[in-house]
Amino acid sequence: MDELEAKAGSQRPKGYSDLSYPARNMRAMETTCIRLARSGEGVCGRRAVKVPERLCRYHFGEYLAEQGITCVGPGSDGEELCRRNVYTRRSRLCVSHRNQKAAGEELRPIRHTNPPGVKTPCRFPDCGRPAKAHGLCSAHDAQSRSGDGTLKPCVVRRPERRSTFYRVDGLKECGMCLRLLPEEEFQDSKHFKDAKMWHCRRCAADFHLRRTFGITIDRYEEMLAEQGGVCARCKQPETNGKRLSVDHNRKCCPTYKSCGRCVRRLLCHRCNWIVGRAEESAELLRNLAAYIEEWDEKLGWVDGVNLKTASATELANHAQTGPQAVWLKVRGRQE
Repeated sequence: MDELEAKAGSQRPKGYSDLSYPARNMRAMETTCIRLARSGEGVCGRRAVKVPERLCRYHFGEYLAEQGITCVGPGSDGEELCRRNVYTRRSRLCVSHRNQKAAGEELRPIRHTNPPGVKTPCRFPDCGRPAKAHGLCSAHDAQSRSGDGTLKPCVVRRPERRSTFYRVDGLKECGMCLRLLPEEEFQDSKHFKDAKMWHCRRCAADFHLRRTFGITIDRYEEMLAEQGGVCARCKQPETNGKRLSVDHNRKCCPTYKSCGRCVRRLLCHRCNWIVGRAEESAELLRNLAAYIEEWDEKLGWVDGVNLKTASATELANHAQTGPQAVWLKVRGRQE
């Protein structure tokens, strides 16, 4: 102890500036720890909790451990006692057990933590995964909390991702169907390293149809083939470059989603919008149709031709190619 005191007297304790140290030299030397620092360089210099021994809290616990005074709380890993450094001589408990007692809790073993970078493996035999909770990995911990709590070996449904093996001769593997497809089958995305989505367009469409309309992409393609690739109402293909819309009964599912049982046919965007408005008020749609027909008759429009202002050649051409009803109206006007 004399050697440590002599060494401490030749160094300025930590926490004091050059200006304040001379004035507080005696006071500082009386209230700072004189043992070697934990790093092994110089004295500790922290505030002493035991002035006669001039030891900080950490070194005071080591000092008591040298005398055989350790924590008497319950131990872990099969040990009967904790045997960690005590917080105070009177309590005979370490810091963790002292906090449990202060909170009014029953003393229980302290869970030891690993140093940084060291992970405890799962306690299930031959698992090898790092433990997350209760000494088990995330998969085995979920098994212990579900069902009867029986632990079974984890099933590796898919190997770990290996980005270097995802591309073979210009092909990329879809993350959902696991097929090797050309890059054109993947949508562009700025959130991935290769600027492509992790799933193909067909799998993305299948996910959207299942979630929104309750049908699969195979059922959609079957309906599209039955309609010949055109709208079921106007018999025209979609003009905006997108897929035909799935029409469903709004009386069954009033929102944009469908249960799958009320799906009717595939419509273009225009017809799907009109049908949606018609189901809201069919009487309004009938009144609008009657309004249009009334003014077409007043202005002389028949199938896109104005009978009042069209020339004889236009009437003759339309009469030869138009419906029979228009032909009779044209003949009546020419006579």
